[in-house]
Amino acid sequence: MNNPLDLFAWKLRSERKRQHLTQKALAERLHMSVRTIIEIEKCKSNPKFETVALLAKELNISLDAADPSAFANITGVDCYCQVQEGIEAALTAGLKTKLNCVLLPGCEPRLPALAELAAHRPLDVRFIEVMPIGEGAWNAGPTREAALNILRARWPDLRPVQEVRGNGPAHYYASSGLRGRIGMIDAVSMGALTIEKLEAMTCVCSVGLDMIAIPGDTPSSTIAGIIADEAAIGMVNQKTTAVRLIPVVGKKVGETAEFGGLLGYAPVMPVNTFSCRRFVTRGGRIPAPIHSFKN
Repeated sequence: MNNPLDLFAWKLRSERKRQHLTQKALAERLHMSVRTIIEIEKCKSNPKFETVALLAKELNISLDAADPSAFANITGVDCYCQVQEGIEAALTAGLKTKLNCVLLPGCEPRLPALAELAAHRPLDVRFIEVMPIGEGAWNAGPTREAALNILRARWPDLRPVQEVRGNGPAHYYASSGLRGRIGMIDAVSMGALTIEKLEAMTCVCSVGLDMIAIPGDTPSSTIAGIIADEAAIGMVNQKTTAVRLIPVVGKKVGETAEFGGLLGYAPVMPVNTFSCRRFVTRGGRIPAPIHSFKN
């Protein structure tokens, strides 16, 4: 099934039969000819995009799930079928299998098909919120609640379960229509991701704090202290760092700031309550780094 049309034809045929629809009944529902349905299912035609989209919408088929090119676009590697074979091999060997899927912008149409991997397999499909740093600060994907609402449209009885399934931070959900579990890794929404943690990440991978929402009553001295932290990290690591904090007036820790449009949203994060006023108001200058002292 390396051909995307072969994959879509297989998915179309399987979903139609699962819903106990004949080819004639499906054609009548969509005002198509029976011949069109037959030729698509037998891969004897190259259907228009509008036809494929209409069939996908009617039978709740994700086009991305039926098209390995979506996988290639995200990963940069055309090995969709090999990944599927690896998953099946892991399950056959009796390994506890978890699939992690990042909630990227625009991923909403793909979520049901990804979750469906847990329908007939004893594996966990876990969705991970995008962290509010770098591009994720202004171009975040759907929140945990938005993702759950999409999945509950397919599995209305999806409910939280108190289960320990490894050492990860995921919260799990079960449904009578799923053999496995759906997990949500939502450190941002749950408040487990702090500014101190984001600063620590600047030391090893990121380049600062971007579009971080903080309470509107945060003292200016505290903001200055955070900027000084990032400046010090950039100097020691010889890289450019930046800080863009947004004090949201009227918002408290745990609430959500909606920026609108492409700017998206951000959870209001807590800041350290210890004052650094004496440090930021002492005056003077920070000397240029002496790199010869470094190992």
